[in-house]
Amino acid sequence: MARPSTFRKSCTWIPSSTSTANRSNMRMTRRSPCVTTAPSTRTTRTTSCRPTRGRTSNQDNGGRTKSPPRYTQETRPATRREKKEHTMTHTDAVAYEDMPDSEYFALPSLDQSQLKQFLHSPYDWAWNRLHPHHETTDAMRFGTAFHAYLLGTGTVVALPEGETFRSKKNQQWKDEQLEQGNIVVSADELAMCRRMRENLEASSNLSITQGEETGTPGRDFIRMIEEGAREQAFEWTDRTSGLRLKGKADLIPQGVDYLVDVKTCQSVDPVPFAKACLNHGYHIQSEFYRMGVSQFDPQLFGRYRRRASGMEFWCFEKTDAARWQPYVIKSDSPAAELARKSIRQGLNTLSVMVADAQDAGYGEGYDAAAAMILDQDHPTETKPVEFADWMLRDAMRIGF
Repeated sequence: MARPSTFRKSCTWIPSSTSTANRSNMRMTRRSPCVTTAPSTRTTRTTSCRPTRGRTSNQDNGGRTKSPPRYTQETRPATRREKKEHTMTHTDAVAYEDMPDSEYFALPSLDQSQLKQFLHSPYDWAWNRLHPHHETTDAMRFGTAFHAYLLGTGTVVALPEGETFRSKKNQQWKDEQLEQGNIVVSADELAMCRRMRENLEASSNLSITQGEETGTPGRDFIRMIEEGAREQAFEWTDRTSGLRLKGKADLIPQGVDYLVDVKTCQSVDPVPFAKACLNHGYHIQSEFYRMGVSQFDPQLFGRYRRRASGMEFWCFEKTDAARWQPYVIKSDSPAAELARKSIRQGLNTLSVMVADAQDAGYGEGYDAAAAMILDQDHPTETKPVEFADWMLRDAMRIGF
């Protein structure tokens, strides 16, 4: 995938094909993604960190930062906009080019899915942290296929309609496709992927036409995909908790101030999707990715602002009509404010657990915290059942 020309002039990109050893030996000959700007002066900090995948010399296994890296400093007066927006401190932020899911999941850093699980149940998070497994459902498999089809990050194939994998020839074809890294779906699923993309193209054409009539720029969704950074993986260190975090954004478009995530769902109507946002933590995902992308120089992704104004969710309905609807969670919405509080509470709590676990000799990083939780979270006393008044009223009303 072609990268923005502005990026090539400013940053060192880390190819996913580069081995871990070679990455450790790479020197930052251009301006690093670890570029930050202080409120009163523009400070370019060329750090001693190298663009390695996973731990650097000043980090434990995905947990807390041990000590701040050294840096050299050059300053110039900051503009009014920089004083307002560029208030970042050093975060060891690193972006990876075309990193496959297998390598991304292998990074020991904490992602938004793990954080949501920790907020819901620290015990479940600890178990899954030490016993990683990736269960896939039919809905998840289709979602993966559609992401690859729409974003162009993978090849999606299917047998002709009416054929099955019962024959030896077709089964052999499937095995060959999987060996090549292609995604195999049914003919019906591939047809649904086509209809979803066609509906997106229709919206692009309609928006462009309306823009020409009104003299305002239309939204070319297809062009946004083609020119943006797709399935972009990155890591950074949270400056408050010291924890190492990671993300993989579906789409970071150029020239706009928002991020994009692609969703497949049962309904694109407003109320069901709003419920899905809270039930599945889309508002937390939005704020987590906003925080991650803001660690980088905007030129890295061809953007004009460091911090995104929100995240758009392009929702596609898994029906024959394959309707779609874009929604947005803006940074000033109540849900975003709630998400920021939840994220900060979770990271700060986990940071304390990591420190306590390391002091107690459970090891280092997130794994130490997980081991301590599993070791200590066992009931020793019987608790009485407590009934709220509304529970008893409901029981009386229904005749129990």
